[in-house]
Amino acid sequence: MVKIMVVSHGSLASSLVETTQLIMGSEQKIETAGLFIGDDVEDFKAKISQMIDELHCEDGLIVFADLFGGTPANSILMKLSDLHFPTNITCYVGVNLPILLESIALANSESFDRITEHLDSIISSSVSNLTARFSTN
Repeated sequence: MVKIMVVSHGSLASSLVETTQLIMGSEQKIETAGLFIGDDVEDFKAKISQMIDELHCEDGLIVFADLFGGTPANSILMKLSDLHFPTNITCYVGVNLPILLESIALANSESFDRITEHLDSIISSSVSNLTARFSTN
């Protein structure tokens, strides 16, 4: 089974996962980590590194971060670099509820490659301008 991890500033990661559980049930265990005001950045980096070590498995690991260039994403990137970018770990930045729901729906039944191909194909459509889409003006 492909594993999923969500990392963010503050409580966004845990809130997103709680919301997925509201919608889909709490079948899948998804690991989360948040960087909060007053947290030591080096401790946070070590925590992310340890989490990736624990979750990395043959089936694959998909990691989501909230913001490109932020400490959570940079911590993931540093760990992936240390691991020489294994082909069965992928990190996406700009996590949102639709993408996370898609990942969870596929994690138990699809391969890592199939999931990442699917996410890559739908990522640009996960945010939409509803006004432009439905306005008659």
